[in-house]
Amino acid sequence: MKDKKLITIAIISSLASMNALYLTYSAYELKANLSSWSFCDISNTFSCTSVFNNDFAWFWGIPFSEIALVVYPILVGLAIWWLMWNSKKAYLSILILSIWWLLFNSYIIFNEYGIWTYCILCLICTLIITINWILAFIWLKKSK
Repeated sequence: MKDKKLITIAIISSLASMNALYLTYSAYELKANLSSWSFCDISNTFSCTSVFNNDFAWFWGIPFSEIALVVYPILVGLAIWWLMWNSKKAYLSILILSIWWLLFNSYIIFNEYGIWTYCILCLICTLIITINWILAFIWLKKSK
């Protein structure tokens, strides 16, 4: 039987990859002044555009969501790899990567709190990485 936790991690990390792709595209459009809004601009408090217009959302000239375009596909790859070869090391790798990415996301959320403006799609990515972390942690705890 296939491991449902790994399948869940692969599916939600794929969704997060698409989310990160949209956010990255939107960030570059904003920077190039090709667009001045995002569909997730709901109010002054929930606005992806306002978040990406702040320096903390950019690292060495790239939006933080572009880093997510590396992290989430790696999580998908790890989940699929270990589904195919039934290795127990998957959860430890996913747990470590999820913790690292959760810490990075916490930095972004902390800065969003500082400007009292939140990117809903970024919050969704934080929820997804938290779910990945929880699933990996539960499995590791049960396997001991």
